[in-house]
Amino acid sequence: MSVFSLHSIRSEEPSTLPFAPKDYARFKFGDDGSAHRFGSQLAQAFIAEKLGVFQDSSKDIVVAAASDYVPSATHALRQHFVAYLNRHLITTDCKPAQKIDIYRQKERGVIECAGTRDQKQPKSTFHIDRERVGGQILIVVDDLRSTQAQEEELNRTFKGPHLPAKVFFVYLAEIADPKVASSVTKSLAFPSVHVKDVEAIAQSRSFVMSSTCVEFVLLLGHVEFCQFIRRQDDGFVQLLLDYAIGGYYHADPRCLENFKFLLWEAKAREFSGSV
Repeated sequence: MSVFSLHSIRSEEPSTLPFAPKDYARFKFGDDGSAHRFGSQLAQAFIAEKLGVFQDSSKDIVVAAASDYVPSATHALRQHFVAYLNRHLITTDCKPAQKIDIYRQKERGVIECAGTRDQKQPKSTFHIDRERVGGQILIVVDDLRSTQAQEEELNRTFKGPHLPAKVFFVYLAEIADPKVASSVTKSLAFPSVHVKDVEAIAQSRSFVMSSTCVEFVLLLGHVEFCQFIRRQDDGFVQLLLDYAIGGYYHADPRCLENFKFLLWEAKAREFSGSV
């Protein structure tokens, strides 16, 4: 196992962070332009650091991202990481990398709050197609490394038959000092994010709905939530409803009132022929 991080965060001072918290927030809330920039930068640095990894053209390269039913912003990061990586691979007569998902199954009915990686998290188990990654080079992409918990759990998953030949955990940034992990995680999670900021991202052409956006919207105050939903197009409403159900937000008491309105709104639009 090898760990690679593009940036190392050692201080909680905003001026020392490798990227602006607002840029990171845009990425987390589904701005694909930010995901493209971060993913391309990460791939470029990884290629430069680990060039020798790609010399064995007999092995497939498989790039994974972990999430549950609702895709995280890491999926968009992975998309652009792979796109940049593949342009390099074909110039060196290597096969292009393939994507594979790692399904993270949390305790049913327990919702993880965005921006709380430093706190006690719901117990998760990971599932991956081990036959697909057996004997191959596996790259697991994520945005922020604050603990080694996910790596340890995934390594337990890889035990037994069909082991990957090599495993790389690749991060946009690593919080190198555990003493500042809590404050840095919180400052990056929600740096004065307002509904108008999220709405601007959601209504842009480069929007890709993410788990952070889903949770933020579903946890809005009820009146604000209803007003927000009424301003969104049918595609947004339908996808949010799908993710709310698949992500078990309908079982979260904090979201129940908003979920009921969302379900009613989606049905009303279908009945009126809007959808």
